[in-house]
Amino acid sequence: SLTGFDGTSAFFQDDVYAKVKNRPESFAKTGVEKISDDYVKVNGTVKQKGRDLDAKFTVKKIGGQWKIQPGYTSLIAPSTSSLPQGTPVLVNGAESGTNDRILTGLLPGDYDFSAKSTKYFTSNTVTRTVWADGTDEGSTGASSLVVKATPEAEKAVAAAVASTLTTCAEKQDVVTCGSAFKVKGYDFTLTDLKVSVKKQPTLLIKSSSYDPSSFTFDTDTPGTIHYDYKANGTPDQRDKDLKPTGRVRIGVDGSVKEIKVY
Repeated sequence: SLTGFDGTSAFFQDDVYAKVKNRPESFAKTGVEKISDDYVKVNGTVKQKGRDLDAKFTVKKIGGQWKIQPGYTSLIAPSTSSLPQGTPVLVNGAESGTNDRILTGLLPGDYDFSAKSTKYFTSNTVTRTVWADGTDEGSTGASSLVVKATPEAEKAVAAAVASTLTTCAEKQDVVTCGSAFKVKGYDFTLTDLKVSVKKQPTLLIKSSSYDPSSFTFDTDTPGTIHYDYKANGTPDQRDKDLKPTGRVRIGVDGSVKEIKVY
């Protein structure tokens, strides 16, 4: 049985290997070379995906148990360059926690890589095959992990923009919300200004193709800002159509990391 191996990472131990698809169907031992009382080398033939392959394994006694060490078997992990910051990578359902591109110490079989999905982001699955002869014959499906934003992420962005517009109105924060909240007085003195959002705009939200946690937004359905103020001591009021544009970046948990409204 090709279990109980001692990998270079805790994420490639027995519990992870137990979930590997297309593990060797059989192993026929052809020879054993004893190196010491707790170290032997085993040669044999492995049947994997209908193919017979020569295989060599080092077997050591570790902590009183014999552990298989696969030797030089390794594979190249799929690209993870587009993952939102803080997104865990899963290997056969277990969090990897490693960014190593070359993974070693793997027993034969198919290893499934994916990003941990949340209600805000979802990922495809990439399968890498390790053969008993120590080679990596590539992957099935996509060549890299692709994380996409879900409708829940867009809802989080829309809620963040609505909250920010309201806060900008209350605080007259023209740094965050741009010139939309400025009431300019050219030939009068402006006092007692109060601003409120009477109608939130309907946003058109787009996620970045290279960073799914980064969003831009605009609108073709403007909302309105209501202004109450005094000009030269005389009360006045007016509405202003608002068509905001801007950007929002959210974390894997939907929390707002950055927001800017123009």
